[in-house]
Amino acid sequence: RPARLALFSNPLFIVLLSMYILLQGVAWNVIAFSTELDDSHYVRDYYRSHFNLTVTCFRVMHHWRDDRLNVSQFILACIASAFMSVHISIAIALATRTITGIRKANGFSSTTRSLQIKILRALFAQAWDAIVVILLMKDYR
Repeated sequence: RPARLALFSNPLFIVLLSMYILLQGVAWNVIAFSTELDDSHYVRDYYRSHFNLTVTCFRVMHHWRDDRLNVSQFILACIASAFMSVHISIAIALATRTITGIRKANGFSSTTRSLQIKILRALFAQAWDAIVVILLMKDYR
């Protein structure tokens, strides 16, 4: 739908998109600062025993501490999980719509369609790169 591309030249639409990004940054910072300092040195001790590394200054969500449920940190972990689930759902929906839009488009030449598919594959590769780094690098986890 090429007519919708005009939205990106509208200053109000650009401000709206910027607000979305800004609000996400604020939300994630609120979640991060609502976590607790690692007073029990759990992370430091874990890294020392498993990886022989010394790390400091971690903030953690102790949702299970001293064999009891820490309700506020558990709720915080649920909120963070809900944020991530919503963003993953939005990304999947937009990717699916983009792929079906490219496949159904009548006005594209085969060269344009091929170029758009290549760009989309490059974007998917960037996303998979992050997933591979998280899954394969033991130190990253």
